[in-house]
Amino acid sequence: MQIITLLKASLKKPVIVVMYGPCEIPPGHFLYDRNVHRHGTYTRNLILSDKLVIRFIIFRFRELLPPGSNRKSITYSLLPFSISPFQRHANTTIDAVLESFFFEHKSKFSIASALDIGISTVRRWIEEFASRAEVLDKSMESRLAESKPGYRPAARPVHNIFDTVRSIFRKAFILAEEKHQLLDFGVTSWLNLKFQS
Repeated sequence: MQIITLLKASLKKPVIVVMYGPCEIPPGHFLYDRNVHRHGTYTRNLILSDKLVIRFIIFRFRELLPPGSNRKSITYSLLPFSISPFQRHANTTIDAVLESFFFEHKSKFSIASALDIGISTVRRWIEEFASRAEVLDKSMESRLAESKPGYRPAARPVHNIFDTVRSIFRKAFILAEEKHQLLDFGVTSWLNLKFQS
């Protein structure tokens, strides 16, 4: 991470840093010693706000399934271990987009410009979160009522998407036992872990 920090400080034009995932199944991995074969690669880019592009080359592996299975094979992607800090960066960036839109009422275009993210990505993150906000809020309300004896459930449902999202973030801070998880990994990351849909 320090090397990347030095790069961004000294270069003014976009820089692409390429990182490769494992090209062999490492010992201790659940796929080790199973009938898997390398099955190509794909790339994923993470564009940081300082125009630094981290390009991950991810190797695919295909496992042949025994005869009689519903499928002939299953494909796995082996992510590089070094992806974790960048994933955390992406999660906190998603939080920043959601907070800017739902809390501060900034336009999608101004958010995209300020964070140097494509407008289609900003739009997708907002729409995907909004599409599951009501269900997520109800699930969190139920969890709070069960786990926090002194918690008083909402007297009436929230009808406004902006209020619903603010309610979700507030409930995340009440429910999270370790607050540093929300700060280090992002609220949306914590929600995905605890309330998978």
